[in-house]
Amino acid sequence: MTSLLQPYSFGSETFITPWTDPVLPSPLLSLVADGVTEGYEWVGDFPTCWRERPFLDAGEGLFVAWAKEQDGGIPLGMACLSADPHVADPDTGRLRYIYIHPNGRNRRLAERLLQACLARARPRWRRLRLHTVNPLAARLYERYGFRPITGEARATHALDLGRR
Repeated sequence: MTSLLQPYSFGSETFITPWTDPVLPSPLLSLVADGVTEGYEWVGDFPTCWRERPFLDAGEGLFVAWAKEQDGGIPLGMACLSADPHVADPDTGRLRYIYIHPNGRNRRLAERLLQACLARARPRWRRLRLHTVNPLAARLYERYGFRPITGEARATHALDLGRR
């Protein structure tokens, strides 16, 4: 039985859905392996992090972008939202493990995953932080209101959600 609930439909080619099962499906693990092969070593930390503490609390989540089912239900991208493990502030969340497979790029999947994460984040977090070294990703985040920051541990951008 799958744990895919309430797909976010963004056109006929792909859909985005939250994953709520503590057990990760093998196609998602293959996506992670592809990311590592492509040189994004950090995405390889995701399965261990998920096993230690799945992002299933309020305001958290794993969102997966899938090719439509007739194409085999192949995961093309992922994004996670969790409490920020690098700060003591309980009202700060973190966008993490955002990865799009080369076959999913130029389909606005990163933007769609970001939108799903922000929708989940707004009721829970006062502030979101993230780290990126990718200039294209930085521009996307900045279009959504994230601002470059300096002097904060393990973060390059932050967004004030205005809550509290």
